[in-house]
Amino acid sequence: MTDITTTTAAPSTLRLASWVVPVALGCAGVAIQAQAYLNHDVAWVLLSSERLLNGGVFGRDIVAANPPLIWWISAIPMGLARLTGLTPLLTFNFFMAAMLSLSLIASDRLLRSQLEATGRVAFLGVAAFLLSLGAGRDFGQREHMTAIMAMPYLLLVLRRTRGEDAGRPFAIAVGTAAALGFAFKPHLLAVPVVAELFLLSRIGFSRTVRRPELSAALITVLAYVAAMLLAARPYLFEAAPKIAEVYWAFNKPDLAGLAQNAVASFTALLLAALLLVARRWPAHATLFTIAAAGFMVAAILQWKAYTYHLYPVYVYALLAVTFLGLTAGMARYAAVCAVTYFAVMSVASLQDRLPGGGTGGERAAMVDFVNAHTPDGGRFLALSTHPFPGFPTALYTHASWASRSNSRIYLPAVVRLKFGGDTGSAALRSAIANERAATLRDLATLPGLVLADVKQFRHAILDIPFDYVAFYNEDAAFRALWAKYGEVPGAPEGYRAYVLREVSP
Repeated sequence: MTDITTTTAAPSTLRLASWVVPVALGCAGVAIQAQAYLNHDVAWVLLSSERLLNGGVFGRDIVAANPPLIWWISAIPMGLARLTGLTPLLTFNFFMAAMLSLSLIASDRLLRSQLEATGRVAFLGVAAFLLSLGAGRDFGQREHMTAIMAMPYLLLVLRRTRGEDAGRPFAIAVGTAAALGFAFKPHLLAVPVVAELFLLSRIGFSRTVRRPELSAALITVLAYVAAMLLAARPYLFEAAPKIAEVYWAFNKPDLAGLAQNAVASFTALLLAALLLVARRWPAHATLFTIAAAGFMVAAILQWKAYTYHLYPVYVYALLAVTFLGLTAGMARYAAVCAVTYFAVMSVASLQDRLPGGGTGGERAAMVDFVNAHTPDGGRFLALSTHPFPGFPTALYTHASWASRSNSRIYLPAVVRLKFGGDTGSAALRSAIANERAATLRDLATLPGLVLADVKQFRHAILDIPFDYVAFYNEDAAFRALWAKYGEVPGAPEGYRAYVLREVSP
């Protein structure tokens, strides 16, 4: 098995540049990302994390299918916003830039004995691009954070295969960060499993299990589980069981969309695998390709047409190709072509998400409409199975979000069971009861504006014809509240809008 090693000592200025240049590139990429609208999921988590800072309880004041770790982490930039008076959007981007910078600096330290300074600049420069601007619309998602936090861990695994130490405090920090990234979802554990098996095959069981970073990772995961039992019991024992009964309705992706989103990741992974065979399996590229395959397993296990599930696959496949490209030959040309392709695609994605782009224009129109139909400090709500139009809208308006969830969680199951002819089942009755109870609780706050999704093709229910308002109006309690609302014209395309016209004392 061939490998890449340092052959000459680099001048101090070049050693400094090996991390300064990538960090500068990464921060520039984050700054460019900040010009586009934030992802809807990321915006929801960021804004709703403030409820926890206000004493709210996860599982009651925030109702979501996902476990609380990402909310607890997002509370850091939200807390900084409250302390400094800066906007949450600005502190979040600073937070992401800091996370990426620390990852790049740690990675540079781990690569010093294995790559010359110029090689580190090249490799970490590509990593900085892929982990900032290259994240595209998935910037700030959990998989994006995982991809950032996993890189030092994988490079530390490579050092262990060479019998090199990294210092106990440093190893503990790397293991803790990696554990937080992989703990976002159980599916992501596929990555450390394959990485640990890779290490086990090279240094044996005893040396593998006695690493400080592994101990730190295990302690971090156990501490997270304990924290959930202490601070998120309503999520574990109330919200999660109810959502689990209906979440199958979200696991029916548009297969055409899934295939389209998977092409880039499968292509990058295949390219890395083919070059590995040609270059006789160098350790760096082999481990990064294995990590990409682990992320692919995690994406398949989730089985949705979501781009962020597949994002880490092409990141680590391209980093494997970049490693191979440092050894010259055809791999170098393949690396240049692949990274250039993803650079072009990232720029195109950014343009789409800017206020003047397709997606960005839709976001801007919704922000303007909500601002025009809600007072300062008002609230708005949406009857939708997708986080938009609620998010990222709520991050950019003067109105706040009126619901405990980012969308109507139980509604896809209601629609699919009704459409499937299962009109009398206990599952349908339970889904209807839970959905109406959740919607009534949100509507009882009397938000100033309610938006209803009337698009022909809607998230999770695809093209099934279903009138949301008519469904809710079957309930007398909803009708009594809905009588206080009147429809207003001019809503963005695909939506109907209703404003509060009467408030009881």
